[in-house]
Amino acid sequence: MFARVPSVVPTLFALLVLVMLTACGQQTRITTEGDSYARAQQFLEEGRYDAAIDQLEAMENRFPFGAYATQVQLDLIYAHYERRNYERAMRRSNRFIRLQPAHPRVDYVYYMRGLISFGMAERTASLLSTRNPVDRDVSGYDDTFMLLEEFLDRFPDSDYRDDAKGVMQVARSRMAEHSFNVALYYYQVDRTESALTRLNKLLAEFPGESVQDDALALKARTHEKRGDTEAAERTLELLRSEFPDSAFLRDEELDADFRFRRPWYFWLTLGLVG
Repeated sequence: MFARVPSVVPTLFALLVLVMLTACGQQTRITTEGDSYARAQQFLEEGRYDAAIDQLEAMENRFPFGAYATQVQLDLIYAHYERRNYERAMRRSNRFIRLQPAHPRVDYVYYMRGLISFGMAERTASLLSTRNPVDRDVSGYDDTFMLLEEFLDRFPDSDYRDDAKGVMQVARSRMAEHSFNVALYYYQVDRTESALTRLNKLLAEFPGESVQDDALALKARTHEKRGDTEAAERTLELLRSEFPDSAFLRDEELDADFRFRRPWYFWLTLGLVG
């Protein structure tokens, strides 16, 4: 009696079913990942950044090595930035640079770090916009300038270079305006030596800024307050030569009043506001 030879048909059929199920599973996974990403993009386009963040973070957890994994990380940086979650956006940017320093789109991340820093600086400056400008922290603008300067050094041909230069200019203007406001405050509280120090630094460090003629006019007034008429006249002559159309000049004479005046609502509220 011969031993029964096992049929290979059931085995082959089982293998075929397993392959088909595996293929279907992979197709379902790809479709699900693609649908998830399309949904996240829709949220971003609609400005629904919280929903986009939830969708992208779910994708990050579910498909850590998926086809969209890197783009999800980039989109999360952008979504957190738009949502003004600046600290989270900065952490994600630094992590991306650390883990993928040679990625083809790493220039975008360096650029975004500058924008995130600028957003943080704007928020800090607005929160500390007290009457005394000396107390305001504007160091974030300096950080922004340095980060974007690094970006331009690393990626001089990046598509984001022009936008970066624009943000740098705004950050620089913010710092110049702050220096002028500090000098003005010192002038108004009769700390004239401190006012001159701040003005000289402003004129040296921020050439070409729109507050340059303001600074020269205030410097002339400060010299007058100190009784130094010769220095006041020299400064006025510089103002005439460099800014002949300055609003602080009338018939080539200084027409500038930097005295502190309380706003109208201070008197209306009997000193309770302002």
